[in-house]
Amino acid sequence: MDQFTKNIILAGGNDGENWLNSLPSLVSFFTEKWQLAALSPVKNLSYNFILKGYRKKDNFKIVLKLGFFKDAIKQEASALNAYNGNGCAKLLAFDESSGALLLEQVSPGVSLKTLFPAHDEAAVVHAVRVMQQLHTQPVIDRTLFPTIEHWLNSLNCIEKNILPKNHLERAQRLSSDLLRSQGPSVLLHGDLHHDNILLSNTRSSWLVIDPKGVIGEPAYEVGAFIRNPMSDLLELPDPSKIIAKRLTLFADLLKIDKQRLKDWSYVQAILAACWAAEDGGAWQQWIRCAELIDKAT
Repeated sequence: MDQFTKNIILAGGNDGENWLNSLPSLVSFFTEKWQLAALSPVKNLSYNFILKGYRKKDNFKIVLKLGFFKDAIKQEASALNAYNGNGCAKLLAFDESSGALLLEQVSPGVSLKTLFPAHDEAAVVHAVRVMQQLHTQPVIDRTLFPTIEHWLNSLNCIEKNILPKNHLERAQRLSSDLLRSQGPSVLLHGDLHHDNILLSNTRSSWLVIDPKGVIGEPAYEVGAFIRNPMSDLLELPDPSKIIAKRLTLFADLLKIDKQRLKDWSYVQAILAACWAAEDGGAWQQWIRCAELIDKAT
């Protein structure tokens, strides 16, 4: 059983298994509905079934994305609609009842991870450019999106005997202070790391994919990038040094206080540990990231 199948069955039980069994008919349905051709699944699927192909009428390269978690797919569609292709892949069609998205294919799709670690500063510059594009887009209906306050509730819901008490309590204190002093909010991507920023030769720019869509201040957006690509970052001899350089560069380019970026990055790492623990997964690597962020000067 591949990891994608395991993830869906673990998360959805019988419903997840039924959804997996329905995928061939769903693919056939949307192939006909949206007039698609040459569909082929991508590798390393996690929680969504994703296929690449093209649209028959104009040979436009597309991605068909089918999601078991329909609320998450709807959230992504709302974010993509709000961004309207500025700094991100374009949403071409959306079927809410089936949890299906038709998206512009970002080709060749090389991610910012390819710049790590040799060209890490260049990766930060590219990330800042797409952040600035995303964060300047107007949001007509903010009720469509959760807030970072909502996300941070998990810091208080997790059983206190699971995560290290010192980290959990510190993240709770920091998040309260940060929320009280939060600046003007925008629509954030919410998971803006290296693998979600891809090179598009067609548009001669870097574009983001897979937005979560959450309302909060721009300083919050940096956290996911700071700790990624996590497995590779943690293998380096001195990852705190890279984290410190990133924080300094982000602060300079975004004109945001470095300590605020650092505090949000720490809080997010602990939040990710909470989410992992809630799902019964390994949370220790997130704590390690938080410790490295804390050491960065």
